[in-house]
Amino acid sequence: MPGSSSPQHDAFPTTHRTWIVETLKIALASADPKVRSRTLAELRAHVMQRYFEPLRVYVKGSSFRGMGESADLVNGFFASRLARDDYLSRWVESALPLRRWLANGLVMHLRERSREGRIGGRPLEVRDPSDLETLDLPALHEPDAAMAMERSWAESVVAGALNATLKGLEASRRQAAWEVFQLHFVEGLTYEMIAARTGRPLLELKADAKLVQRRLRSEVEQALRDDGVPESRLEEETDRMVAMLMGA
Repeated sequence: MPGSSSPQHDAFPTTHRTWIVETLKIALASADPKVRSRTLAELRAHVMQRYFEPLRVYVKGSSFRGMGESADLVNGFFASRLARDDYLSRWVESALPLRRWLANGLVMHLRERSREGRIGGRPLEVRDPSDLETLDLPALHEPDAAMAMERSWAESVVAGALNATLKGLEASRRQAAWEVFQLHFVEGLTYEMIAARTGRPLLELKADAKLVQRRLRSEVEQALRDDGVPESRLEEETDRMVAMLMGA
């Protein structure tokens, strides 16, 4: 209910204490209906912007594509599930990555619409309907489409990290560091070649490149934390994403 809070909102796992979770806590704890509504709207917009494309890619590559335009189906899912005040709270309690939680919800939503009630040709037989939310429904249903979704999500994390890092460097007037990063890691120039082109010392060039790498890694880590990746896997997942950034 608006203006109310419950003990469950004070027991979010510490490994999930990200911007998404902190914003959710602020919204649910607010006694002001306007603040609650505005904050939840901002949070939902953030989630939709971050996860829309990966979910659309999943629908487009799955048998659900016959139900309509992939974008319309994803938007319909968001309107159905994210409109519920407790939907993201239940994600936090599930300890699942947010992309998995949303993908599961999307599959369930589309199956409700299609009234098929089957995965892999078999009825969905579970004692508790909430069990469905903790399975990997996309992978069980159509693994190729699920893999395409994972690739799309990884690409969105990489693109977001690049964009945020560039904006941060521009704000601090460190665009030269970005140029060094581009020349070395994208165009493949050696530091010696960049030094000859720019007239800058090698140590400065290497320091600029390391600065960009640190900021990129920080942005990737934040995106992974927002998704709910546990601390025990954060370094491994970050290394994988940074390898994509470096073109490995």
